[in-house]
Amino acid sequence: MLYNVTTMAATWNAVAARGVRLLWAQMDIVNRLSKEYVFLNYLRCHDDIDRGLDYLWLMQFGIEEVSHKKYLNAFLTGQYPGSFARGELYNSDPVSGETK
Repeated sequence: MLYNVTTMAATWNAVAARGVRLLWAQMDIVNRLSKEYVFLNYLRCHDDIDRGLDYLWLMQFGIEEVSHKKYLNAFLTGQYPGSFARGELYNSDPVSGETK
């Protein structure tokens, strides 16, 4: 059984970005893996939502890592205009944009 942080991160990214292209690409990768693998998928735990994202892949769409992490933090805490989220940050680093 594999602990699948990438799907969790890509799911929250899809909510915040209001688009599924990263989640779709990530699920295509998972679906190509051997059917012997079993994944534990979840929506939230102690892992950082933004650290599980494939920023090398996202760069092809002009998505820069630090600014996107800051956007996710703002959106998921309801600080971004139009956000419906009510999350809270902890261990936030305003320079790197990383948080838990």
